[in-house]
Amino acid sequence: MTAGGLSVMVLSIGAVISMLSFCLYKVLTLPPVEEEFGDEDTEKSKEL
Repeated sequence: MTAGGLSVMVLSIGAVISMLSFCLYKVLTLPPVEEEFGDEDTEKSKEL
């Protein structure tokens, strides 16, 4: 493999791994979502 091909491959793989790491970090460090269960059921029963 030529030096140019090797450098393109290394840059491509590095960019993909960097983006993957960034996205995983952003998703895994989100605060937990608090949901109130039962709201949909009470709204549906009110409609009936």
